[in-house]
Formats: sequence, structure tokens, C-alpha cells
Amino acid sequence: MQIVTKKEESKFNLEEIKEGWCAYVKHSSWEQGKSGYISSLSADIMIVQFCPGIRNISNHTSVEAKDIAAGEWEIRLSPDLKNIYEYKESVDEI
Repeated sequence: MQIVTKKEESKFNLEEIKEGWCAYVKHSSWEQGKSGYISSLSADIMIVQFCPGIRNISNHTSVEAKDIAAGEWEIRLSPDLKNIYEYKESVDEI
């Protein structure tokens, strides 16, 4: 009988990325990605706020760290638009 299960989990590195950073997110099922900013961030979920092109409206999408690690998301993040960090397959680099 196995009473302890070892499980590897993918998490966002909260010391490296912060709320307010510029973000480009594209799910593998989308034709085009969304550009916006990180409005909320936890170890498991990043919320990206973006403008869908309708006046006075904003929208958001949530991105889970485990889904980035699974290769479902293409992510570009920048604290200042001078340095852009790109993640396509793994959160190990974040």
C-alpha cells in the first residue's frame, strides 16, 4: 500500500514575475494571442487583463502554471518593454 504520493507541480516563480508586468498570452487553440498586463498573480494562476477592442470594456483570461508546463500556452512577459521574456513549453525558466 502506498500512503505517500510524490507529485511534481508547476508553479509561477513569484520572486521573478510581478503583477503589473506587460503580458502577451496565446493558447494553443487560439489563432491570435492577447496583449495586456498581469492583474493578479498567485503560485498557480496568472490573470491577464486586456482590452477586447470594445470601448470602455476590459476582459481577462486566466493562465495556469501547469498548463504552460504542458505546452498549452505561449507567454511573453516584460516589466518594462525593454526586456521581454518568452516561455513556450515550461515554467522551469520563470
